[in-house]
Amino acid sequence: MHVTYLDPRKYYSNQRLDDIMLLVPSYVQPDVRTHGCIDQLIRLGADITSSYGCSDPALHRCLVAGRAMSQIESHPEKYKYVCWIDDDMVFSPSHLMFLRQSAMALSASVTGIYCRRGDPTTACVRHIPSQHPPICERNTLLFSEGEQASFTAYPVTAGMGCLLVPVEDFMRHCASCPVADISLNTGEKTVVVGVCSSQMGGVPGAFGWVSEDESYCEGLWIHGGGVWSVPIAFGHMSTVPLAPDPDACWLGEVRAGSAQQSPSI
Repeated sequence: MHVTYLDPRKYYSNQRLDDIMLLVPSYVQPDVRTHGCIDQLIRLGADITSSYGCSDPALHRCLVAGRAMSQIESHPEKYKYVCWIDDDMVFSPSHLMFLRQSAMALSASVTGIYCRRGDPTTACVRHIPSQHPPICERNTLLFSEGEQASFTAYPVTAGMGCLLVPVEDFMRHCASCPVADISLNTGEKTVVVGVCSSQMGGVPGAFGWVSEDESYCEGLWIHGGGVWSVPIAFGHMSTVPLAPDPDACWLGEVRAGSAQQSPSI
């Protein structure tokens, strides 16, 4: 995997984000730098649906999905996209503007590229052309405020740290999933939509762990236009905000000069 990253600020900087709902599950609170990034998006009109205090990542995403589904059903004309943002991501408003334009061009969900926490040599995306034939890379051209952005989009499963989903795909996926009403410790009742889960998966002799991120992306391949990576880098908080190396390998691939396979998300 070799990526020439584009700087989204070069292409988009002066757009409103009123048609985007941010989905932010966080066990405690977002990192202070992530909080600042989210505040910038809200000032540009983005709404936010968040949840705090759940230690199970899959359940937490299902909680947020249920709240988002209810809000979209109440305002069916307002939102065109939802964007999953992890609580340790670093980015600019231009990153969301670039993702939105890419999703519009591809008619599908899109993700930026970010590295595994503390490891800039491995990106949190997995290239999957062989799993979904005849899907292959798509050459993409965006017409920006300043100049044209040309790049190749790749079919992937990915972490949900910066995943933008067309609202039609989001709602179609939710409609395919089991729904439950649960009571929180506060006494409040909330809808939980089973959009993802963490579990063992595969076939006998080749079982592996399927994370909630991967299971969610698989749902978007079944019920939507799939997930495509676009070449903009998001920072992932460690001791410093790390951006992925241009030569970061795909998840599941062997790094150049190494016999060690990169780990899962």
